[in-house]
Amino acid sequence: MRIRCKKCGWLQDCFWSENYNPLDELVTDHMKACLMSYSTTKMDTWMADECGISYSDSKDGECTVDSKDYVVFYLQEAVNKIRNMMWRTDTEWKVYKTANGPKCPKCNENSLIEEAC
Repeated sequence: MRIRCKKCGWLQDCFWSENYNPLDELVTDHMKACLMSYSTTKMDTWMADECGISYSDSKDGECTVDSKDYVVFYLQEAVNKIRNMMWRTDTEWKVYKTANGPKCPKCNENSLIEEAC
């Protein structure tokens, strides 16, 4: 489950556990190969456009990006998830919500909602 503010749009990552945390996405054979190869890798064109990553060609919704840029993008995403994380676990969230109500850390409104990941 993740938490989102329906008023200002603030969002935090899905709750962390032994089975999931932002670093799990980074420690993969593909990421290691991208970092070590200094070549190119494939990425969805819409994602490259949205993230401002330059690419050399695009076909069938995929594009070729510099593998270093690809890894840097995912590292930055992990950093953002960690920075925005207010409640690491469902238990932490329930304790906060019981004491404070669903108050948003950004806009201070009682407008936080729970969403499926």
